Amino acid sequence: MSRKRLTVADIAALKGKRQLTMLRIFTLDEAAAAEAAGIDVVSLPPELVTHPRYREVAPSLFSMTGAARAT
Repeated sequence: MSRKRLTVADIAALKGKRQLTMLRIFTLDEAAAAEAAGIDVVSLPPELVTHPRYREVAPSLFSMTGAARAT
């Protein structure tokens, strides 16, 4: 089952209509799991979103980059 990737306009239109799901992910495996689970939005490190396989494993995730994990 293929889902459409949300746009900013889609997210704005959903305000008040349904709750969105969001996760912080760090690996391609986590991206694939989020895709399989039907998560709407993910926050991830910049190096992951630019990984050549990222869109292959997570074609419908709305992706926002954020700072790396705190050490």
